[in-house]
Amino acid sequence: FNNYVYHLNKRDSKLRIKMGQKSFLSSKNINYKTGQIYSLYNVGIGFSQLSELDSAMLYFKKGYKNASSIEDPKWKMKFAMNIGKMFSAKYQFDSAMVYFRISK
Repeated sequence: FNNYVYHLNKRDSKLRIKMGQKSFLSSKNINYKTGQIYSLYNVGIGFSQLSELDSAMLYFKKGYKNASSIEDPKWKMKFAMNIGKMFSAKYQFDSAMVYFRISK
């Protein structure tokens, strides 16, 4: 389902956020950690496309924490890169560099 949300809604950020949030709740109800992580990523991307940087950051940080809890290096890297991008867009370059280094 998350893959569908990712590809279907690249143009429609608000729908991407709404569907991603629903997907997160469904994944949480069945304790599907990877689904939760993918959902947080989709919602974060949706908010970043709308230039709602604080909301995007919130979802990317939650995703990073969840990816760390299951020790998934691919997802940790994706979230760290996006957190760095959000800090960079807010002209907080020192903070951005911390996350860019993590994403290596």
